[in-house]
Amino acid sequence: MTQRHRRRNVHPSVMSYIVDKVLDVETPTATAVYDGLTTDSAFWARLHPNTPRPSLRTVQDIVREFRPPDPSSKWSVAEAEGDEARLVLPVMVQIALRSKQRRLHVTNGEADWIIRVRRAVPELDPWRVYQLARMYMVMQARKQPTDTLDLLLGLYLTPPGTVSKVMAELPDGYSWLGNWFKGLGEKEAGDDEAQGER
Repeated sequence: MTQRHRRRNVHPSVMSYIVDKVLDVETPTATAVYDGLTTDSAFWARLHPNTPRPSLRTVQDIVREFRPPDPSSKWSVAEAEGDEARLVLPVMVQIALRSKQRRLHVTNGEADWIIRVRRAVPELDPWRVYQLARMYMVMQARKQPTDTLDLLLGLYLTPPGTVSKVMAELPDGYSWLGNWFKGLGEKEAGDDEAQGER
């Protein structure tokens, strides 16, 4: 209960910023996320001057919550069935590129969700697929329903005019998720620059 109360005081854009960093292929420490957040002048310039900045303790709580353990073993083509390898391998390539080849695998848990997301929206960019797969894993680990995330995923199959209406009507407490999801789309245009920053 205490964590939920504290979370309500975190601005949705700040929350989505933290979650985006946690869901990266090489999850930084909570201190690194906090340092990056508090020194990102370009990010804060987009927000209202009175937007409160979270404490290190709050960032630590969020990082812990959104980085659930994944005890599953490494996924392998040898165990793939049907079109699974075709769906997972492009995502593995993006992971290798983003991590500068420090990570060359996905876990079986990640692969399961990568396959689901790619089958739902085949044209989705492989890196976005990975981030969404990780978010599904987080929601599952938190024992939270994924209906809001399902709805947001469906926006990739929806005419653009529908997006703002859906975002404006997200359930209370999920505006951060809408901000995070919206950020995925905004980063598409500057994908190469985003890779250089990570």
